[in-house]
Amino acid sequence: MTNTIDKSNIPLEYKQKSFKQLFFYILSAYLLSIAVRLFLYYQASDNANYFYSGNIIPLWTADAGLYGYYANQILNGVSYPFVAEYMPGHLLSWVVHLTGVNLDRVLFFAPAFLSSLVVIPIILIANRYKMATFGLYSAFIGSVMTSYYYRTHLGYYDTDVLNVFLPLLAIYFLIKLVEDRALIDALFASLSLLSFSLWYHSSSAIILAIIAIYFIYILIYNRKESLSYQSLFLLTVALLPLDISIKFTVLILLFMLFNYLPKFIEFDYKYYLLAMLLALVALSFVLDTSIYYERIDNYINKSSTIEIATKDGAIKLKSTLDSVLEAKGISWIEMTKRVSGTILFFIIALIGYITLLVRHRSMILTLPLALLALLSMVAGLRFTTYGVMVFSFGLVFGVYFVFNLILVKWGDFSQKISKITSGVFLLIVMAFSLNTIVDYNRYNLSPTLFNTTDDMKKLDELKSTLKKDDFIMTWWDYGWLLWYYTDNKNTLIDNGKHQQDNFIVSKILLSDNQTFTKNASLFFTEKYYEGLAKGHSKVMDYFTQNYPMSYLNELKKEDIELPPSKRDIYIVLHRYMLNSLGTIESFSNLNLKSGKNYSSNFINMGYLTKKYDASQKVINTNNFSINLQKGEIASKAGNMKVKKISIVENKKIRFEKNYIVSNGSNILIYEGQALLLKPKMYNSFLIQALALGNYNHDYFEKVLQTDNFLVLKIKR
Repeated sequence: MTNTIDKSNIPLEYKQKSFKQLFFYILSAYLLSIAVRLFLYYQASDNANYFYSGNIIPLWTADAGLYGYYANQILNGVSYPFVAEYMPGHLLSWVVHLTGVNLDRVLFFAPAFLSSLVVIPIILIANRYKMATFGLYSAFIGSVMTSYYYRTHLGYYDTDVLNVFLPLLAIYFLIKLVEDRALIDALFASLSLLSFSLWYHSSSAIILAIIAIYFIYILIYNRKESLSYQSLFLLTVALLPLDISIKFTVLILLFMLFNYLPKFIEFDYKYYLLAMLLALVALSFVLDTSIYYERIDNYINKSSTIEIATKDGAIKLKSTLDSVLEAKGISWIEMTKRVSGTILFFIIALIGYITLLVRHRSMILTLPLALLALLSMVAGLRFTTYGVMVFSFGLVFGVYFVFNLILVKWGDFSQKISKITSGVFLLIVMAFSLNTIVDYNRYNLSPTLFNTTDDMKKLDELKSTLKKDDFIMTWWDYGWLLWYYTDNKNTLIDNGKHQQDNFIVSKILLSDNQTFTKNASLFFTEKYYEGLAKGHSKVMDYFTQNYPMSYLNELKKEDIELPPSKRDIYIVLHRYMLNSLGTIESFSNLNLKSGKNYSSNFINMGYLTKKYDASQKVINTNNFSINLQKGEIASKAGNMKVKKISIVENKKIRFEKNYIVSNGSNILIYEGQALLLKPKMYNSFLIQALALGNYNHDYFEKVLQTDNFLVLKIKR
């Protein structure tokens, strides 16, 4: 039930809108959200390099490559089950099939149309409290707020495009349920949660939190009503580890049972409560309950190492979650900026949200989403998106509440002045959000990694070269992108599978022994397939069961006998890997007993403040300066002598000089990027092959190259 509100506190009319008015509100907010996202296409249109074959480059996040790959496979007749991993791909394929629009365009534009659906539940929730106008303003602001926009802009086709809409829609139906007391609302809430479980592979913990807060609510307010426990039965169907068709059938049968049973016999609520308790006890014995919290527990209690058994005893390798930016906890200030734009806006939003919780007790059902946003300070920035809409509602309500309190209650101003002032403030919030978006589009966004017309052309050539069983060896950031662009998913590590196998790929890319790079690529590719056939999805698990770690040294020998293979193996090296040298190295440059990293061979990095020319004696970067005559760098940390300086522009060495230093490091300036490296890193395969074109032509054959990446084929 909704508590009575003192209307004098807020200068807006309190009445529910008609269906026609609600439809107009929702349509207006939906179209505005889409229009704002289309800014990116307008801005990107100025860069001809972002287009290929008449289409804009489609992938502006790596995840889009995964779902685009699945969609392309489905469109070509491959059958995938209707489970969370493949559902975004199924949705893409349906849109392509129904509209006739090509997959590249659908991949790029779909996020605008899907993510904008989030305006629907927030307006409907506000209307339940007779504040649809507040809901409209909240939808305007929330749909374009920093965190939500960052993960739903054009080209960002990921589960995030519906990850707020579906749980928020379920919460709307739960709010409607506790106020209208109609079982049909429990059915719709359950269907929303069921859809969420089908869409997002890590949804279980969020669904569980929503059901838990609903359970707490009914224990406090409706514990003696049979409807409360009937609705709980319906809601928990979404959590059952069953096929979607079975869950849907169970849900409908339960709804029909609870809907028609009272016509013949009326059970006291105690029987439903007892039945639920018995069901929970029974399920606890047959279900693996870790599936409901394991994923979020991984984000909260991040381990820096992975321990695996070997023939020589356990070893510890580096965990990926320890290095993934979106999984790193953020500061309170960063959280407030992502959720509400500024600290001030967030404080007002928090005041408004708490006030809404006090005045409308059913608002407690939105708590899981609000708490997820706060949890981002530990679990990572991606969780801020869940709180954006509810805090936007709090922001709008808070603005009117605070200004009414200051101007009307404490001052001598009229409610009209308060209302105008509040409206102006919200316009400022909206303008701030739009300005942030325009700047973010301009300075931060581009197609992910493969971002030029030439890249697309060369990837098409690679696609036509690859045979079905051919294999690509590259760093995991590039995996899903290459899946889509080459229509080949044969990678050792990718954006979803990148744990212990990072160790060996890091070794391959950063080895200063090119014999090892060749042999290890061939050896581990074949062992990967051999392991798959025996139930091992990760090659390091299979390798360590059958070989001692010392066998890695055998792979440095030219005369080693390698397993036979009929597949070609390609190595993809990308210039953006240079930005991640320290991270890539951290996965293999470690003490295998403790899991601790040794001292890094990557020292520093900077970008030239102006283009190099041969007359320069001193080169300045944003982090240090380089004296070419003395062979010395100067930085805030002090001066350092270097052993060698190499400058590469347009794939040609423009300057190279050795200096008489016994233990110095090396400077590589590659296309405007200056890298300070220890000799081992400088001599690594990645640096030598990509930046200096120095690779063993008896081992590797250049297939193609662009300004961004190089593809080498391993000779057998």
